[in-house]
Amino acid sequence: MTPEEFELQRQQAVQNALSSISSGNDDELKLKAGNNHVRILPRMNADGTRNFQFWNTISVHWSVGVQNRAIACGRQFGESCVICEQIQQLRNAGNVEQADQMKAKDTHLVGVQPAEDPTSTRYIRCAPTVMEGILKYANDPNWGCPSDPEKGYSINISKSGQGQKNTKYQVQAAPNKGPIDPALLQKLPDLEAAFPRMTREQVQAILYGTSQQTASSPQGSVLADTASPVLASANATVPGAPPPPVLSSTPAVAQFQPVSQTPPPPPSAIPSAPAPPPPVAQAAVGVTGAENVTMVAEAPPFKVPPQ
Repeated sequence: MTPEEFELQRQQAVQNALSSISSGNDDELKLKAGNNHVRILPRMNADGTRNFQFWNTISVHWSVGVQNRAIACGRQFGESCVICEQIQQLRNAGNVEQADQMKAKDTHLVGVQPAEDPTSTRYIRCAPTVMEGILKYANDPNWGCPSDPEKGYSINISKSGQGQKNTKYQVQAAPNKGPIDPALLQKLPDLEAAFPRMTREQVQAILYGTSQQTASSPQGSVLADTASPVLASANATVPGAPPPPVLSSTPAVAQFQPVSQTPPPPPSAIPSAPAPPPPVAQAAVGVTGAENVTMVAEAPPFKVPPQ
């Protein structure tokens, strides 16, 4: 397989994963302002027995990608998490506020029977104060477990105010107890499917909002797509870091002197060596005076050694 064919198939896989992920869940019952009367439903195990825990707590990343999606954190499934890796890169780049918006938070899901539509089953996302109020009743022996199919009871969740910091909740149990319609137990909401387990590629498709990935970027690293505000912040220069060097194919004139193409002149001729001085007669050791004169007279002339 050529690199071009591999990239084409990879992009197609990302697009398929992106289109297969739903942007919402119709089973969720959003609490409205005022009173919300619901009956807490039990959870059933795969073998048909009742689960002792009627709620499901899951770690969820919020404000993910350009669509501000909520995604289950992969770490709770024993896997690496693309979003956690992205959050760390945001923190390293100094984008602490954006990293805090995306960090995983525990979310409590509870199956309910809405009083407004008693033939349906839904689930609610409970704020910490709502979950605390429900569990206090469940822990009170005078009330018992609200999800008991025979002796359970309804509760009213009162909602007031607006905004994440200004919204207030109050939880109050209703005194009437009684069995749950057996038909409802056959269509309980799947609390595991509210925030499903996703592959790394599915999470990347939501996080980056594109199928374009730089060839050198590993999984979980910042990808080359500035269309996403998350990536635009993650790719920002870290404060205090030196700017990257700019490479140029043209050498700087001030730093490099051009090499002359004119060949150097040939070296001048070496002048002839001066004539040797006349030989000085020296006495040869072990010879007579007459022999010494003869040796000097017959000595070869002095020659200049070759250069």
